[in-house]
Amino acid sequence: MVVVAVGSDVAQGVPAAQGAGVGDGRVAAAAPEASAAKPKRRVEVRSVMLTGLFLIALLWVLDFAEPVLVPAVLAVVLAIVLTPVVRAASWLKIPAALTALAAVVVAVGVVGGTVYLLSGPAMQWAGRMPKIVAELERKTRGLRESVAEVEEIGAQVGEMVAGDSPPPPGTLEVTVRDQQPVARVFAVEMGNVLVGGAMVFALAYFLLASGDGFLRKLVNVTPGLRGKVRAVTIVREVQREVSLYFATITLVNVGLGVVTGVAMWAMGLPNPVLWGVMAGILNYVPYLGAVVGTGLIGLIASAQFDTVGRVLWTMGIYYGLTIAESNVVTPLFLGRRMTLNPVMIFASLLLWGWLWGLAGVFLAVPILAVIKIVSDRVEGMGAIGEFVGGMKPKDEKAAEKAVEAVVAAA
Repeated sequence: MVVVAVGSDVAQGVPAAQGAGVGDGRVAAAAPEASAAKPKRRVEVRSVMLTGLFLIALLWVLDFAEPVLVPAVLAVVLAIVLTPVVRAASWLKIPAALTALAAVVVAVGVVGGTVYLLSGPAMQWAGRMPKIVAELERKTRGLRESVAEVEEIGAQVGEMVAGDSPPPPGTLEVTVRDQQPVARVFAVEMGNVLVGGAMVFALAYFLLASGDGFLRKLVNVTPGLRGKVRAVTIVREVQREVSLYFATITLVNVGLGVVTGVAMWAMGLPNPVLWGVMAGILNYVPYLGAVVGTGLIGLIASAQFDTVGRVLWTMGIYYGLTIAESNVVTPLFLGRRMTLNPVMIFASLLLWGWLWGLAGVFLAVPILAVIKIVSDRVEGMGAIGEFVGGMKPKDEKAAEKAVEAVVAAA
């Protein structure tokens, strides 16, 4: 919309000024007055610097408060996903506390049961990973030797050009001592995961059990009737869009996991259920999930199969299924809802992955969706919502025509 307005002003205003100025001294004299009536907007350096400092401080706080913020955000997302269940049960006069408890217990059972069933095969493959890497190095030894020879020739040429003499022979002995046994590190990390999981499910229960209590508090502290209506609209839309997105993408990922497991079984990979669940979980991460999953499948297939062609076929089938899901299945179910800018999605993955690690990668898309919804409803944040949101085909054509009109007028 902004580009169209600018294009119309330029396309209409410039020729009009030029045509009126020919042979008309009064119009020519009025031009400076018109320009003086509309002073140019200057960028305040102080405001830009304060904004930059605020963003730096915000990133530092998000990084520093990761142990508290990550469980809190996960709990909020889980509560949003389960809110339709609690709301539907309220129509049947079932207390929200009872429904929230049942929903959280079921969620804990699903997560715990999946981890318990797949922990055995996952630990076995993790233990075999050093042997798999060694086998892969053995199979690619010829290629690595060729690359090493080329690097050695390049280094010799560089020494001849620079005229530097080779360093004197010597040996530097480095001793690395493991300060903590692997079992102790694993126990500490598992304890942190259990404590964090308990915090997530406990906070999600209290959010669900309170029903609309948090929304009522938000309405009470928001000034003005217009602000109250806007707050309710934003909260309701966030709940609706995020819960619908997660419900749809979960069903799609379950289907993708089943198809991937069957395909890996047909290709001859052991533990096909593990690879199907892995594909479903990684598919919550756009773009990067498919790449990481394809790499892991290629690593496992290279240790399982002797021929390069079979390894490539296995990787191609896995990646092809993820591509078909992202370009055909998911758009078919979601349509144009939750349309986000792919560039902003990738940037969000990098940002939140850098700040919060693996949890941040899984939370990147929901956080971006909330930013989009809030920006579209709050005055002064329309530009952010425009950049975050995607474009429909007709909007893309209109934007292209507007850009062409601005370029032609300039």
